[in-house]
Amino acid sequence: KKQRLTAKCYEDYRAVREYQRKHNTIDNKVLGIIDGSNKDSLSENSNKNESLISTCRDLVAEEVSKDISLRMMLPPHLAQAHQEGIIHIHDLGHYLNHSFNCCLVNLKDMLMNGTVINGKMIECSHSFRTACTIATQIIAQVASGQFGGQTITLSHLAPFVRISEDNIRNEVEDEIYNIMDNIPRTIILILMSYIMKPGMLTMIVSMCIVGWLGMARFIRNQVVMIRDRDYNLASRCLGTDTKKIMFRNLLPYLVSVIMLQTALAIPMVISDEVFLTYCGLGMPKSVASLGGLVEDGRKVMMSPTLRYQLIFPALVVTFITVSFYLIGNAFADASDPRNHV
Repeated sequence: KKQRLTAKCYEDYRAVREYQRKHNTIDNKVLGIIDGSNKDSLSENSNKNESLISTCRDLVAEEVSKDISLRMMLPPHLAQAHQEGIIHIHDLGHYLNHSFNCCLVNLKDMLMNGTVINGKMIECSHSFRTACTIATQIIAQVASGQFGGQTITLSHLAPFVRISEDNIRNEVEDEIYNIMDNIPRTIILILMSYIMKPGMLTMIVSMCIVGWLGMARFIRNQVVMIRDRDYNLASRCLGTDTKKIMFRNLLPYLVSVIMLQTALAIPMVISDEVFLTYCGLGMPKSVASLGGLVEDGRKVMMSPTLRYQLIFPALVVTFITVSFYLIGNAFADASDPRNHV
């Protein structure tokens, strides 16, 4: 009797195993992927080209993942509902790997605040070219760690176009400034005096040509430096009008600097006039000027009794230079808002 029960149990076991081998196999699904008859697996993901060998290899691996997930990983009621068509678990072929699918990449945050690629910290980009390079690296890294498509917004690269434009403009301005600044001002003054007729107008034009560049460069640097301070950045973030920032935050600090630079430019102008007149390219002899007095004193400076004709004009030039320097410092201190806090 016990042998009959053992034989009956064995027959039942063989029947169950045979049923499982017939109905629990993925052979037909895999062969269907190879010959193109398994339309369900081939058309489940529209992001893949099923005619490629690499895609077929991935689909075969997905069928193995589906089989293992349904039999061993998913709760029985979910697996049964999926098999009976009550529900459909999408991308079940990747459930075994715990990978991601169809990511929406936050490109703006990674470009603006930096990101980590291959364990290396990538800081915020400072040019459009660098931003594009980092964006391609981000796309490649996301693609290697997920399956399916990914979505990015290329408009997040637009701010870096402006940054590159500003960088190129600054480089061009720096080159122009360096070229013009490296030309000695005395040569420009002499050339302008030779080209134009010597006189007051010629001196004004030549001094303006050589004098505006340094002043403009200095004021621009001051504006950029004050513009990027924390309180100005905070005002811009709060939506303060640009004109209001200019007249309330920038101009009060620039007045003192402009006054000092103007005061220092006056002695330089006097020195240029003295130099041109001394060389015979400045004011006419009929017009009294410090340069003419210095030139007249130079002619008689070897005579002990007439040496004062050179000393006194030189002292006057020195006195004017020091006076304007002191006046400029006084005006700068009086107009500096930090001294009135």
